[in-house]
Amino acid sequence: MEYLIIGLSAVVAGVIQNIAGFGAGIILMLILPHFFNMLISPAINAAICTGMTIILAVHYRKYTDYKRVWLPCVCFMAMSVSIIWVVSDIDLHLLGAAFGVFLIALSIYFIFFQKNIKVKPTAASAVCFGLLAGALSGLFSIGATAMALYFLAISRDRNVYIGNLQTLLAINNVVSLLTRALRGIYTADLILPTAVGFAGILLGQFFGSKIAGKLDAAKINLFIYILVGVSGIETLIKQLAYLFL
Repeated sequence: MEYLIIGLSAVVAGVIQNIAGFGAGIILMLILPHFFNMLISPAINAAICTGMTIILAVHYRKYTDYKRVWLPCVCFMAMSVSIIWVVSDIDLHLLGAAFGVFLIALSIYFIFFQKNIKVKPTAASAVCFGLLAGALSGLFSIGATAMALYFLAISRDRNVYIGNLQTLLAINNVVSLLTRALRGIYTADLILPTAVGFAGILLGQFFGSKIAGKLDAAKINLFIYILVGVSGIETLIKQLAYLFL
């Protein structure tokens, strides 16, 4: 049953990814912690998304502006690898509570403040967003959100945005997956749920490509942000109960 739920959630994640350009990792991380702990869930998430981002990076490679990608990519990689190396020492329920707080904050930002914050294409912005995304990737394997905000602001069109974002994510997903494998977090017994999730993602992207133009993306995004916030509250309450009750 758990593989069926993972597969179906991956289909939904693939559809969302196709419509919004990001978000697959977030959708998967709303489901995976119900079956795996907060060390294993990000590892499976990273593994599922690695194949997807490689495919997208190759497809959009002619649009990629590598001069814009290299600096945040290096910062992302350095922060992500550093955190993955030490995250296994953190209490899993504390990590889960932090994840809940992050989901609530992410929901509030997208619903109320997204349009009010402007990102400038400076080296300082590249470093800050790279480090922030790397931290989120190392902890929860969902660094794409921060980098999406950065590349949306500095890319001249949607193809360049997708090429830049997916190239950075493909490189760092491979590195983070290898790091998790070296740390013993991602192991051979996780290949099956990874394969199920990857197949679901591909199927979801196929469906998404067929219906993307027929849907109101703004309303779908709002629903997702509310769902993320509600899931964050549920996660936070559950993890705090483990910690204090």
